[in-house]
Amino acid sequence: NGSWSAQSSSIRMAFVSWVGPGLGCGRQRSYRERRRRVPMAAHDVDSVRARVLRVVGAVSTASCLAVATVAQQVEAAGLVNGRLAPCRADQNCVSTTSFRNATKFGPPWTYFPQTSNKSEAFASLRAAVEKQPGARIVEYTDTYLLAEFPAFPKGIDDVEFTLLPEDGAVGYRSCSREVIYVYPITQPISDFGKNRARLDDIRAELGWEELGADSQY
Repeated sequence: NGSWSAQSSSIRMAFVSWVGPGLGCGRQRSYRERRRRVPMAAHDVDSVRARVLRVVGAVSTASCLAVATVAQQVEAAGLVNGRLAPCRADQNCVSTTSFRNATKFGPPWTYFPQTSNKSEAFASLRAAVEKQPGARIVEYTDTYLLAEFPAFPKGIDDVEFTLLPEDGAVGYRSCSREVIYVYPITQPISDFGKNRARLDDIRAELGWEELGADSQY
């Protein structure tokens, strides 16, 4: 019996030494040993956690924008019965014809501070537009100008100007070509005022004024 017990013990030890690493025993033991020998400092743990969160956040954001966005095309730029079109409520847009929506409305500009010559004024307007980053002139006549700009967060902004010689002024419309939604949000993504800011930059370049109650023209 003693001989058999000793032989059984030897067999069990041999079996465990053979299959133990395959069952994970060896990995668990070495992992515990590594933890005891090389403890990770608290600031290292925080650093690793921060890096993981940044990667996960970037992947999640990219996935949402790439997979869950819905873009709706808006009407093409151009005059309608000789006038610029107003802005829809869901568009990133500013127009001198959006009288019914104060958030989309912008007053016309008068060019009298610079000149009383309409042709000279419209040529100056084109030059000011071309100075803006990303500008591309698509159409230009004596009374109408259409330019394209990169939109936020993507796509194209159509920027139009029309001459109003009877008022010594210029009307405008700046509108993103696409209305972009991110599921499940039902409100379109804002341009954070980029269309209006671009128009302000063009007017500042010209030195023109807005027509309104405070204007002297």
